[in-house]
Amino acid sequence: MAAGPYELTIEQGVDRIIEVTIKDKATELPINITGWTFQLQIREKYTSASVLYAPAVTIFNALGGVIRITLTATATAALPVKPLVYDLEGTRPDTTKIRILKGPVEVDPEVTR
Repeated sequence: MAAGPYELTIEQGVDRIIEVTIKDKATELPINITGWTFQLQIREKYTSASVLYAPAVTIFNALGGVIRITLTATATAALPVKPLVYDLEGTRPDTTKIRILKGPVEVDPEVTR
């Protein structure tokens, strides 16, 4: 399963919840994600050793394949306003890892502080 490209826009200094539905590419039907775990990391470059932000990723509706990515105002305020990258990976109960989404991150600068 190849990762789908998706540009992530993050508003600096703002709380945000992003819902993602994991679907089977062949059938377009939601995948049952019971027992899965998920991880999202934002870095300056794909080759960067340090992680700038790893928001919480939780299962919202396992049978419907829905996860929630929770971005906090404090963490997004600390992100630099420059091009960044991310990917979202899922680990199945059998420990098979797949990349679900990947792409650039645009940080929309905060004016009001």
